[in-house]
Amino acid sequence: MRLRQSTVQAIQIGPFPSSVDGITLRTDLTINQAHIFLSKDGGAFAAKNHASGGTFDPIADGYYSSTLDATDTATVGELILSVKVDGGLAVRLRWYVVPASVYDILYGDGGVLNNISVANVNAQVVDALVTDTYAEPAAVPAATASLKDKIGWLCALARNKITQTLTLQTLYDDTEAAAIGDAAVSDDGTTAMRREWS
Repeated sequence: MRLRQSTVQAIQIGPFPSSVDGITLRTDLTINQAHIFLSKDGGAFAAKNHASGGTFDPIADGYYSSTLDATDTATVGELILSVKVDGGLAVRLRWYVVPASVYDILYGDGGVLNNISVANVNAQVVDALVTDTYAEPAAVPAATASLKDKIGWLCALARNKITQTLTLQTLYDDTEAAAIGDAAVSDDGTTAMRREWS
């Protein structure tokens, strides 16, 4: 689970099995602030800053509600909470604190990932294919070039001026002023060949 950096966060701590049988969930523990320790991004454990302890949650046996404040969540990275109280077995919980800007993108009301829909995706695809414009390539794209560059190359190859001598084929840009690429050609009377563009 991720927590937003420097933000107050309500948490549930537990469950707390009995220290006697390790099975029965304790609903009557007294958990104070002094029982709750935090390790921030690998640092030494220290008492949590918020004054709250743990308040039994009657809806979920063995769980106790508590609060982390902005100081408790101030450090980006792994946050470990440890509680040891008489009558119950020790409980350890783990979260990851992320910068507020990252958290808001992932989970906020205006979060990109939180509110994404089929319509949003469709609109972006249509925008990329129909509205956005792309310059033609200035050189031959590499074998590992982006799809955009490869499509641009095919368009230039189909649309632009091409000249050919006995040994060389040349593709020009839209203005016909500069060559985009050349390819060696040959014909031995049996097989005509065009080599790779370069």
